[in-house]
Amino acid sequence: IIPTLEPDPCFCARIEELLEQMAAQVVVVDDGSGEDYREIFKRIDEMDECVVLRHEENKGKGRALKTGFSYVRRCVAAEKETAGGNEELMKPAAGILCLDSDGQHSAENGAELLELAENCPGTLILGGRDFSGREVPWKSRLGNRVASAVFRLISGRYLSDTQTGLRAFDDSLLDLMLEIPGEGFEYEMSVLLACVSRGIPIRTEKIDTVY
Repeated sequence: IIPTLEPDPCFCARIEELLEQMAAQVVVVDDGSGEDYREIFKRIDEMDECVVLRHEENKGKGRALKTGFSYVRRCVAAEKETAGGNEELMKPAAGILCLDSDGQHSAENGAELLELAENCPGTLILGGRDFSGREVPWKSRLGNRVASAVFRLISGRYLSDTQTGLRAFDDSLLDLMLEIPGEGFEYEMSVLLACVSRGIPIRTEKIDTVY
């Protein structure tokens, strides 16, 4: 699931890289990009294993993610109905990967997290970046440290990267993800707080740090 607003010209190429790395359907949520970006989304919609969902106006990252989650939940429900309770026809739990559209998440890292989510049911997998490198802007390094410290004070749990948009989980957590309040960027922090408060395991895996 990739929420995006006014994507850059390389966005289509990054979608193609994802499809090369994993056997999965790519769900792109156009969060009100407007007419100037219709051609980009048309190209994506025409790719195999891709679907584009649209907001006519910008509603925020949290709402865009939930639009994607709702679509996936409908697909999972339809598959279960088709199987009719026949265990032989039932597919394994669906793994769900969320990533940002700006090129900071590699297709390889995404594939790794998706595989982990499928093998760790009921767990939220975070792609944690390394902020110690020289290429990391000081504002990003400081912002990450402050966010982690504040999160620890609020929740009692330390996470090295609370701001990461690269996250994966299996479909057992879909209902929870849709229940958590938040329409904008605050939604992702709310997800972490909800998981800690409900005892849902959170696992951080190191990913490439790209700027």
